[in-house]
Amino acid sequence: MAVVLVADDDDATREVMAELCCTLGLRVLQAVNGEEALASIKANKPDVVLLDLEMPKLDGLAVLESLRAHAVAPAPGVIIVTANTDATGKMRGTELGAIDFVDKPFRVAELRKRIERVVSIVRLERHLHSAENVLAQMRAHDPVTGAGSFGMLSSALEACFTCARVTGKDLSCVVVSDELFPQLLNGEKRSNADTRLRKIASSIEKVLRGADMLFRVDHAEFVMLLPGTPEVGARRVIERVGEALSQNGLEDGVSLAVAAATYPHPEIEQASTLYRAVNVSLAQARSRVERRVAFFEGF
Repeated sequence: MAVVLVADDDDATREVMAELCCTLGLRVLQAVNGEEALASIKANKPDVVLLDLEMPKLDGLAVLESLRAHAVAPAPGVIIVTANTDATGKMRGTELGAIDFVDKPFRVAELRKRIERVVSIVRLERHLHSAENVLAQMRAHDPVTGAGSFGMLSSALEACFTCARVTGKDLSCVVVSDELFPQLLNGEKRSNADTRLRKIASSIEKVLRGADMLFRVDHAEFVMLLPGTPEVGARRVIERVGEALSQNGLEDGVSLAVAAATYPHPEIEQASTLYRAVNVSLAQARSRVERRVAFFEGF
């Protein structure tokens, strides 16, 4: 059962919201001021918070600032509920991590829809978080580089794509392929080839954020999933990977082929299509003599 915290200093409003949440099958916690709300979030880790902006002791924005500063995990889905018509507070709340907002006086039907939507988003994000935890536990499946396996990529890609589709956030998929690896296997000791793979993996890991994921899906292919990253961000990640490779004594030119695809895109409607798109781009990158980098434009 999902847990919702209703934080509002107005007793009547708080009770209406609490009763609505009960009808949705949610377990309800209540707070009458910002300090109580913050303490309850830290202690009970609710899935959703209905947060009034104008409260005594700590206002809603101060609560959000504290949550961001202390990185409470798993983070709740916050819906701002306010009688203040000034857009500044709402914009600031969104910047601090709030998912949605509702104006007072609110219509119960509208608030119900907002709550149901945020509960769905939070469940998907928690599912993604669980997938990341499973990935962390299964990294040993690739003893050479420590990256995730192809099986883990499939699960994580589905979870990331679903989350991106529901939340409206971007999702980029980047592939780095070492074209020199087969030659190394034929002409050198396997240990030398494995050392090169470890250097590539460690170079990529250096530029990834906490939410990003790395997988080794073939002998010498690495796949990055970059949640919340648009194409311009993926381009920057590729640049930084190239810099890290150079620092590690590896060339990022003709020996590597790099490709990227980003959702949303008119031709990408599901997770498998995103993966197909990045592989189409990888084939294009491999066909180039110099600057072997390609971004998906279309099938």
